[in-house]
Amino acid sequence: MATIARAGSPLTCLAVGQSGTRLYLIASNSSVSELARTATGWRPASLSLSALNNPMTCYGSDDSDILLYCVGTRAKIVQLFKYDSNWHPFTLQWHVAADSPVISIFANGFRLYYVGADRQVHRLLTLAGTFSEAPVPPAEAAPGSGLTCTIDSRGLVRVFYVDATDHTLHVLAETDPADPDAMTNDAIKGTSPAPGSALTCFTREGTGSIRVYYLDHHGRISEMAWSGDEQIVSPLVTAMPGSALASFAAGGLHTRLYYLDNQARINELAGTDDDWVNHRLAATAARGSALTCYGVDGWWTRLYYLDPRHRVNELAWHPTTGNFVNTPL
Repeated sequence: MATIARAGSPLTCLAVGQSGTRLYLIASNSSVSELARTATGWRPASLSLSALNNPMTCYGSDDSDILLYCVGTRAKIVQLFKYDSNWHPFTLQWHVAADSPVISIFANGFRLYYVGADRQVHRLLTLAGTFSEAPVPPAEAAPGSGLTCTIDSRGLVRVFYVDATDHTLHVLAETDPADPDAMTNDAIKGTSPAPGSALTCFTREGTGSIRVYYLDHHGRISEMAWSGDEQIVSPLVTAMPGSALASFAAGGLHTRLYYLDNQARINELAGTDDDWVNHRLAATAARGSALTCYGVDGWWTRLYYLDPRHRVNELAWHPTTGNFVNTPL
C-alpha cells in the first residue's frame, strides 16, 4: 500500500551510501515520517512528531548520523536525531516566520538557515553539539521567499533569498571560512523572481560556477549563472505558477532540474555542454506538490513527489533501459 502524505507536505531526502534513499515527509496522520530504501524494499517509520508544512531539511551519510530539521507546531525548529535505532526530538528555542523554509549545509560546521519571526534571514551554527544563533547581515526576506544555499569552490557558503525591499534575488556570501558571521548581502541585478518563488541551486564541481533557478514574473524558470564577477540571467521554460523546483548536478556539472508544467505534469530540464533538453515525464503531481531529488552515484535521478491522491511516488532513471520508472512508495 502506498504511503499517503498530508496535503501540502514537504519532502526532503538524502542518499545513504550514494544510493540508499532516506525520504522524509508528513504523513496523512500529521506525523513526520521516514521512508527508507532497504535491500528488501521500502520501510516506513513514524517519527512520532507533528510538524507544520514548512519545507524541512536533512543531513547525514549513514543511518547512525542522520539529522532532520522541521518546523514544529509551536513554530520552532525541531531537531530529530537517531539514537539506538529510535528517533529523538529536540525543540530549539528560536521562532520562525509562518512561511519560513529550513535549509542546511555542511561547511566547517553544520549550518541551518531560516527566516525568523522578525522576517530576517538567520543562521544557526551547530558545532561540537552546541548551537550558535544569529541573524545574518540585514536581510529581510519577502513574504513566501524560498531559501537555497551552496558552497563555492573555496568552501564559502552562498545563501540566496528574495529581498523584501527591492524584490530581487540576493546572495548572502561568506567572506571568511573561519568566521560564519562574516557575510555580505548583495543584490543580483537583472533578477525578478515571482512572489513566493521556489529557489534551488548547486555549484558545478571543479569550476566554482554556481547555478540558481527561480520562477520569474512571466511564469518562466530562469537560470542565474554566476562565475567570478559575471552573473548571467537566462529565461528557460514556462512552469506552473508556484511550481516547486528541485535540482542536482549530474556528474557534478550538468543541470537536472525538475518542475511542474501548467497541467501539473513533471518535467525534467536537462543541461548538456551547450544546450537544454526538456523531457515531459509520464507522471502527474498534485498541484502544489513538493519535489526533492538526488543523483545515484551523482548521476541517476531519484525524484520524489506527491501524486493527485497525495501518494508518495518515486521517479527513477534506469541507465540500463534508458527510461524513467514511476513507483508509488
